[in-house]
Amino acid sequence: MPISIPRFVTSQLRPTKFGWPGAISRIRSAACLATLLLALVLPAHALTDKEEIALGKRMGPRLEAYLGGVLPLKDRLSRRISQIGAGLARHTTRGMPISYSVLDNDDVINAFAGPGGRIYITRRLIHMAESDEEIAAVLAHETGHVDKRHVAQSYESHERAQKQMRKLSHGLLGNMVKSDEGSVLSVATSVFFVLMQQGYSREKESEADAYGARALTRLGYDPRASIRVLQKLAYQKQLEGETPAYLSRHPPMAQRCKDIGALITREHLVEVAGKFRPKANAVRRHRRSRRRR
Repeated sequence: MPISIPRFVTSQLRPTKFGWPGAISRIRSAACLATLLLALVLPAHALTDKEEIALGKRMGPRLEAYLGGVLPLKDRLSRRISQIGAGLARHTTRGMPISYSVLDNDDVINAFAGPGGRIYITRRLIHMAESDEEIAAVLAHETGHVDKRHVAQSYESHERAQKQMRKLSHGLLGNMVKSDEGSVLSVATSVFFVLMQQGYSREKESEADAYGARALTRLGYDPRASIRVLQKLAYQKQLEGETPAYLSRHPPMAQRCKDIGALITREHLVEVAGKFRPKANAVRRHRRSRRRR
């Protein structure tokens, strides 16, 4: 069935008479907006892969426009991100197609996973990274959110909350709540829970961290790159006196680094990555040579 997005939501995706909303606020609210739209436009049942893919195709252009646009596929940074992401996508288990896009933004350090396997990273975060390993660490974390169905699960949790709120409202107000008012209340409930949650749970973020470290290992990258990226983000926070958007919706950085380090030691991921590295490097050299032609 066709999906229609409420007018009051789509009106927020266009410039106002005062111009576009600030770039920083747009990027920071991106993951929140994606989750909100999921709660608003989907049918009342568990989200299937097919529905999530279809929704991503429909919502993607709107989200990208809201965030200031993405770089063209032929852009040098876009090609670099796509190549790094292609290796990660090959090792996913869901079978969902995953795309990696660069947001044309030099103001904010951020990356996030949207519905339908769409993963975004800002130009500034790419420039902050010192190697493909560190970029891969960020993309691997976001790929984990897709592969572990965190986006879909977020919708499902909001849907359950909406149902409970509808029951409560009818129990308190009875026939005073008409169908249209119930719809508005349902939307308001979604907004409340999205604003309260501001991203994924600590458990889901930790799961994505572990997924990312293991994914780096399979590609022959040093899994400790995940820790280096977090440390750089913390340093950036000290320089600017403000938490980067990529950290603001995650558990405390020190605990994340500790947990990732413990996982690397426990599963001997550095040694395992060394076994994968020769083959992985050969594949990457072959791709670079094809790109130059």
